[in-house]
Amino acid sequence: MKKWMMMAVIALFAHSAWAQSYSFGIRTGINANKLVPSSDDLKNDGYKYGFVGGAFLRLGIGDWFVQPELLISQKGANMKGSGNFSNIETVKRNINSLDVPILLGRRFLGGVMRINAGPVLSFPYSAKEEVTDSNGQTTTTDYEVKNSTIGYQAGVGFDFGKFTIDARYEGSLSKLGKDSYQVFNRTFEADDRVSTFQFTIGFKIIGE
Repeated sequence: MKKWMMMAVIALFAHSAWAQSYSFGIRTGINANKLVPSSDDLKNDGYKYGFVGGAFLRLGIGDWFVQPELLISQKGANMKGSGNFSNIETVKRNINSLDVPILLGRRFLGGVMRINAGPVLSFPYSAKEEVTDSNGQTTTTDYEVKNSTIGYQAGVGFDFGKFTIDARYEGSLSKLGKDSYQVFNRTFEADDRVSTFQFTIGFKIIGE
């Protein structure tokens, strides 16, 4: 992961030295989250929605641009037990993280439309798990996650003057959980991965 970070930082500084245009702004919106669980005994039960918001910097050369961002992002999942775990009614995971996407993109249609993709580094700082069994008993515990993970984002955006609209998909390239975890004395391998659709609206404070 450190190698990815170093390459991204070098690319960012190299691009900024030659940038012909730039803009700085804020963006906010919602995440529609699921987790890809490691066990067939846990199934996603619809999407879990959360807040996402922060700042972005866009550096452009012609129709191409690089866009680093700093975001607070709420992720997680609504799941339910199945199979050998059918005594579990719901499993809710709430994960708050600091995300750093570094996207490469290109403008189209005179700058109105954008496509972009790139790595995202995530630093979870809060993770809770709420489990409710078939008897209505609820237990809340810490969900053990890694200090950092790496994933990817890809999507499309539109610019209307100083306003921006973005729709993206985020997937994981590394495990979210540490080692293994337990739910009501049952052990699961911690290979859960984030799967998120993200929709935001932004405003350019500087630049166009």
